[in-house]
Amino acid sequence: MSFSTKIGYYAGSVTGFDNEVTSWLNDGVKSIIARAGAVSPDLLYKFSHTTTLSASSGYEIAGGRVLYVERDADTSSGGTDLHEAKLIPLNQKNQAADTASIYFAPSTAPVYYIDNNKLYVLPIPTTTQPASIVVVNYGTVDDSAETISSFPTEFYKHVVLWVAMNILHAKLVKLTETTLASLETEITTEATSALTRARKLMEDDANLANVNASVDDFISNEDTEMVSASLSAITTELNRAQKHMDKWTIREKKLITEYNWTSGQLAYVKGMYEECWAPYQGVTVANDSAYAGDRK
Repeated sequence: MSFSTKIGYYAGSVTGFDNEVTSWLNDGVKSIIARAGAVSPDLLYKFSHTTTLSASSGYEIAGGRVLYVERDADTSSGGTDLHEAKLIPLNQKNQAADTASIYFAPSTAPVYYIDNNKLYVLPIPTTTQPASIVVVNYGTVDDSAETISSFPTEFYKHVVLWVAMNILHAKLVKLTETTLASLETEITTEATSALTRARKLMEDDANLANVNASVDDFISNEDTEMVSASLSAITTELNRAQKHMDKWTIREKKLITEYNWTSGQLAYVKGMYEECWAPYQGVTVANDSAYAGDRK
């Protein structure tokens, strides 16, 4: 089952919203991660992955968010003598590498800095004293396979509901912007045409098809047969106008029903979305659960 199919369970048909669904799935991932960090910073570790750095080349952050950096201080520890690296300003990188500086960073108090969106650790990591970087990246969404890389499955429903809310809101906007406007044009044109023809048939100063043929003229000439025929034609035109006005009433009722359902469904889905966050309020996730070895 795809994400789009599940979104349709909450938002109705997503036909015509293919591009929006693709965009909103990616936006939803970013929104859920941002809110997770706001609810509890430790919750971000559920969305993180760890990469190892063992050279001076640095780590490309791209669009990620760094949560934790550490470095092994002992070449013989086998990755157990781990020390958290502190973030320093870029303008202190040279002092942190200078053994004569008071800002020098020893292996037991490593630091890291960010330069041109790349993360560097000091002392420079090696294969025997590597650094570990815990980072949150926005995962790649595969709609048809219903997967999101580097994203816990327990938050998939959050993404589905987030996109469903956007679809429902877009439908509300579409209902108000397009349906009434097109209907008003159609009804105004057709009803006006019918009423104009009825008026021309009735008024004595009317001139229909360049023929002086109003009901008043026929009455003046005591032509009862033509009066009856003209009144019948007028009735037909008035009925035609009324038919178009009735169409407005029918469509208006349908539109109101559809709008009310969509609006109510949006409120319902919003409520479900908020309920999905309830279990995570105040959650604390141990930030050392993904590591081996003691923290210093």
